[in-house]
Amino acid sequence: MQVKTLIKSGNVKLNKIPILDPSYLVRENDSFDISIIKPEETKFTGEDIKLKILYEDDDLIVIDKQAGIVTHPAPGNETGTLVQALLYHSKNKLSDVNGNNRPGIVHRLDKNTSGIMVIAKNNYTHMNLADQFKLHSISRKYQAITWGVPSNQIIEGYIERHKINRKKMSLNNKENGKFSKTEIKLIKSFHNSSLIECTLHTGRTHQIRLHLTSINSPIV
Repeated sequence: MQVKTLIKSGNVKLNKIPILDPSYLVRENDSFDISIIKPEETKFTGEDIKLKILYEDDDLIVIDKQAGIVTHPAPGNETGTLVQALLYHSKNKLSDVNGNNRPGIVHRLDKNTSGIMVIAKNNYTHMNLADQFKLHSISRKYQAITWGVPSNQIIEGYIERHKINRKKMSLNNKENGKFSKTEIKLIKSFHNSSLIECTLHTGRTHQIRLHLTSINSPIV
């Protein structure tokens, strides 16, 4: 994806001539010049924000993230994030695999989602945790309140950027995008709404919201 962006933005030359077609098939003796512009990274400082720590040792921190806090700094949310809280608590001793704006962050939760997060204190731990998430050897379960009373089932589909609103994601069965799979289990019915448990077999952006909406049981 990064290479495709570089090509479409005119930062790649093929035999000294700019190339704008990412689908070009490389031929023998082709010569490429690539201009990579490294963005400036802001060095964030710690803030005294309360954390609910479930476990901590020399390698990692396990926290219970509260709803309402953003995981890492981004445009419009440069301060008051979980990253600033972690920097303050750990005295800046976090992994830097993901750069200065996401120290220690191996995985993320949406602003309004609460739940357990694992934070890496060093790069060795970070890479090992990232591999576990990639291989799905870590089991992830979420609880949600939805409209309606969905049955126990497995929901599958492909998630891609919305064709019109690029800030949103959409679900399809045409193999466009990345494959996603969620297993849902009914815990309790309240007649017009339900408490359910979602087990993630993949971890795509907005996966749970899209899957539940697809079966007419959107999150309350």
